[in-house]
Amino acid sequence: MLATTYADRVADRSVGNFTLATQHDDARLRRISTFASLLTVLALLFIPVRLMPVGVKLASFLTAPVVFQGWRDYTQKHNPIASVSAMVVLLAVQLFGYLFFGNLLPLL
Repeated sequence: MLATTYADRVADRSVGNFTLATQHDDARLRRISTFASLLTVLALLFIPVRLMPVGVKLASFLTAPVVFQGWRDYTQKHNPIASVSAMVVLLAVQLFGYLFFGNLLPLL
């Protein structure tokens, strides 16, 4: 979500919106993004199998190239397409993983 607010930070600042992107410089925002990305990886590793099957976890790691591209472009480009694409791809992969590997089918 940081990437979607970064592209609009100049406009947000000019109208008085105080988002995280308007409050901090690029270096700090990049550190926050890195920390959030690392926490995501740790969460995938430590979420119990009964909540997230191993197949879903492995499928989530297949999105690493797209997620890495989004992280690399953050604060470097003013277009959030890489990060937004990473979020959408990760969501789709996890949804199909749950449908294929279980845990979600009883809810449907």
